[in-house]
Order: sequence, then structure tokens, then C-alpha cells
Amino acid sequence: MVHLLSALLWFALGMGGIAIILGNVSSIGGWTPTEIYILMLVFYLGMAVAHATYYNSLADLTRKIQDGRLDFYLLKPVSVRYWVSIDKITIPQFLRAFIVLALLVGYCIAHQVTISMFGIMLAVLYFWVGQILLYQFFLLLMLAAFWIVNAWNIPWFLDRISDAAELPIDTFDKKLRFFVLYITPMAFIAYVPTQALLNRLDPYLAFLALGLIVIFEIIISTVWKIALRQYSSASS
Repeated sequence: MVHLLSALLWFALGMGGIAIILGNVSSIGGWTPTEIYILMLVFYLGMAVAHATYYNSLADLTRKIQDGRLDFYLLKPVSVRYWVSIDKITIPQFLRAFIVLALLVGYCIAHQVTISMFGIMLAVLYFWVGQILLYQFFLLLMLAAFWIVNAWNIPWFLDRISDAAELPIDTFDKKLRFFVLYITPMAFIAYVPTQALLNRLDPYLAFLALGLIVIFEIIISTVWKIALRQYSSASS
């Protein structure tokens, strides 16, 4: 419950900070204040879902490796990668996600935002595409724990770069836009789902997201196999 209250306080501070900025401008990167608030709510919803499902499990991968608990996962008759990704489901974070979702729906209704049923369906689809990409990227980062002893700061690093997902990438310069599109999946956490919700989804980004999932999966599968072989040989 303490973590939930802390998260909600952080959410309130974040929304309050952007309110101060938007109070002095009519748009940012072609996005109106209403659209940016929706983007931020989608971002907080995405991070709440991540923390409720796979985030804490992956963040604990370093400890699992160093204290030998990974051996128990290797003995289970299920996918090791799957099991280490969801063994720390956090119920309070689901409540946080529900609260943010309710705020998102209420905000859209209160501001009479025009949203089609197709837009909602597309937004839900790309919301989960964004979650898959965030999961893949986080897992890829955490695989470094098989070789690096001090990998405790990786979750902190992910939190810092995920801040880029709170604003539309239209406000970024070319280098930063390239970073959040092709190097990290930050643009797909909230920007792309919000585009879909507002019926302005860029077809290129839609196909790029699906392509990145395939690329990340190939890289992760390869590195995961190498990491497990290295771990097994070190344990024997």
C-alpha cells in the first residue's frame, strides 16, 4: 500500500508539473494540452501495468542469479524465461492501473474528446504492443546480469530513460527521436497508443512496432541461450 501511495503521489506531481508548463502554451509539437494530458495518462497506465506484471520480476533477476535461486527455475517444467518474468505479480499496482484508467476515461469524457470505437480498439492493440516492446527491452538489459556483477542500477536506468515517453516525440530533435524509436521502445509505451486513440496513428510507426518485436525477440532468444549456457557451466 505504501508503494501504491508513493506511485500515486509521483503521478500527481508529474501531472502537476506538466500543468504548469502547459498553462503558458497553446500546444507543444503540434499537440494540444488536452492531447498531452491524454498521452501522459496513457504513459502512467503503461508503467502501472508494467510494474504490476513483469517489472519487479525482471528487476530481481540479478538477485536470482547471484544467490543461486535461478537453479530452482531451471528445474521447473515451464519456460524459464516466462517464469522469471512473472513470479512477482504486484496486486497494488493493478489498483494503480485501474485508477489511472478511470482518470483517462473520465478526462476524455469531461473534455468531450472525439474517439471512435476503431480508435479504441487500435489503441488497446498498440498499448499491448508497447508493453511487449518494453518487456523485451527491459529483459535484454537485465540479461547483462549474467556477466556483470553490479547490475542493480539497470532498473533505475530504465526508469530514467522511460521519462522520455511522457511527451510527444514531435518535440524531440532528430537524434533523440531516433533514440526513442529505434534504440529503445520508449515511443511505443504511450505515444503510439495515444496516436491510435486520437485517430492519428502513423502507419509507419504501426509497422515499425511489429518489426521491432520480431528483431528484439531474435536478439533476446540468442542472448538468453548463451546466458543460460554460461550460467550452467559456472554453476557446475
